[in-house]
Amino acid sequence: MALERNCVDESNLAERGGTEVKTLREPLKRKVKGLRLRQDENLKVYGQQIVEGPGKGKLKTSQSLTRTVLQKSPVLVNGKIVVQNAVADADIQERSKLEGNVSKSPGKVGGNPQLVEEYRMETRKYLEQRELLPELQVSDKYLEGQTKVLPVMRALVVDWMAGVVLQLSLHPETLQLAVVCLDRFLQAEVNNVGKEKLQLTGATSLHIAAKYEETYPPEIAEICYLSGGGVLETELRETEAWMLNCLDFNLGLPLPQQFLRWARFAEPTLVKKDVYCLSQYFTELSLVDYNLAGVRASVRAAAAVALATKLLVNFSDEGCLESKVLTATGHSLVELSPVLQQMSRLVMVAPTNRTLLTAFRKFSSEKFLCVARSPLLASHFVTSSANHRKDT
Repeated sequence: MALERNCVDESNLAERGGTEVKTLREPLKRKVKGLRLRQDENLKVYGQQIVEGPGKGKLKTSQSLTRTVLQKSPVLVNGKIVVQNAVADADIQERSKLEGNVSKSPGKVGGNPQLVEEYRMETRKYLEQRELLPELQVSDKYLEGQTKVLPVMRALVVDWMAGVVLQLSLHPETLQLAVVCLDRFLQAEVNNVGKEKLQLTGATSLHIAAKYEETYPPEIAEICYLSGGGVLETELRETEAWMLNCLDFNLGLPLPQQFLRWARFAEPTLVKKDVYCLSQYFTELSLVDYNLAGVRASVRAAAAVALATKLLVNFSDEGCLESKVLTATGHSLVELSPVLQQMSRLVMVAPTNRTLLTAFRKFSSEKFLCVARSPLLASHFVTSSANHRKDT
């Protein structure tokens, strides 16, 4: 039975009270708290949500429900019943810890113990080795030789997935892992999917990635609601089992966000907040492009850092830039040149391309320093790189 959206007044979702009973057709409002921000993001905005994604109503999931229940759980202290507020206190401590880490240099060991910075090089080498495993790689042209799923269809689904991640305020790792799962699954089962099941496949990828990356993953009803009636819960559960078996339950994949974070530790004076935000923007744009689907996560992150550094940091000579990028990312500018050119082309068309509008609007907000609207993105370097890629 298709999901009826006509019975839901979306304009009143934000005004409905918290006592409304949740149904499968109308998920609870999502009230985003500060816990969804990773401690390493170095952003001072807590609980801020951008509502330009799919569905203008803010939804509420099990995260806030769980925290509310825990906050109101009574405990026995000295023979008296006291309302437990440990979760709220933990939230305050979490925010103060975040604010304390903002003032510290990201290159200092011990600034954030959860990042385990002292094992950064070992972890990085391990993930770089996993990138080379055949079962985890995505072919550059895996959609060739068939007409059921076209690159533009994949771009539309990835853009919708980015909108869902934005609306539900999920981590960037969730979107990146979901896109990789989508590509790996389509590479193996594209003849059995077709365009009629493509959104279902994208929703399933998001659901699996959220359960792997998120502390409080969204409910299936929320994802189905944001699909506009194109995905049913029973179908999503069936596709989840199919996809996990196809992927052999292998979800420990290297992600660009991890390499972006490590670039900050390697060169904290180079990869500052503005460079980091702009690198995230380039990385998210690259997720939509089918031509970059087969690019390794480390190379994608290195190209994003190199392009952002080239635009925002002034160097007296090109050799200094080459040395800094090599130290921060482990890749040379010559090696990154093809990816740099493709990213430049994406930057040029992002404000007008319908499959890139979600990323453009997201990074046009003050939370990300409005990097998507920076005049530097229309510089001669970006224009020449984009034209060179187009000519070749």
